[in-house]
Amino acid sequence: MKFTVPKTLGPDVAKAETDYYAASAWVGIDGLTHGTALLQTGVTVEMNKTVSDEVAYVPWYEWWPNIAMKLDIFIGGGDEVEVEVVMFNETSGKILLWNKSRGEWVARTLQAPRPDAVLAGRSVEWIVEDFALSEGGNVPFGDFDVIELRDCKAHTSTEKIVGPDPNQPFYIRQNNITRTSASVDGHSVSIKYLREL
Repeated sequence: MKFTVPKTLGPDVAKAETDYYAASAWVGIDGLTHGTALLQTGVTVEMNKTVSDEVAYVPWYEWWPNIAMKLDIFIGGGDEVEVEVVMFNETSGKILLWNKSRGEWVARTLQAPRPDAVLAGRSVEWIVEDFALSEGGNVPFGDFDVIELRDCKAHTSTEKIVGPDPNQPFYIRQNNITRTSASVDGHSVSIKYLREL
């Protein structure tokens, strides 16, 4: 999956008084229907006004239920990034994050963090997320405008290539308010932040 990292991030239109807000773009395996594990990698875009007036970019990976781990690679606003996850088997896999604008990449080969955190390979997700906070609830959802997730392709063990289902896009909906829209065009997913509540 490829995407352009947002250069700016506006405050959550539903919680405009907050000093911290964020959004995260990622690709993952087994996040939809498999409840025991999720292998994913992506970039979080965040603003913390108590620290700086500059947008921060955090590349990361996670084999859930372990916590996300930061990747040691620089990401800046406007950079073209490619992310990839590979499932070797139910207990091993790989993540790759490539900053194509700067010609730098990082990869990690991973093992399941515990015996019951096994992958099934049932689904692939291409996502912009309002992620959960460790203390509960979701992070105030930063206004990223539009993120286009391109080249959303999954290669199966039988050498079949599958992509996002145009009949099954997901939207972020909180407190009976739809926060995003999503549209699928071939192997691209366009996710738009909705400012009208």
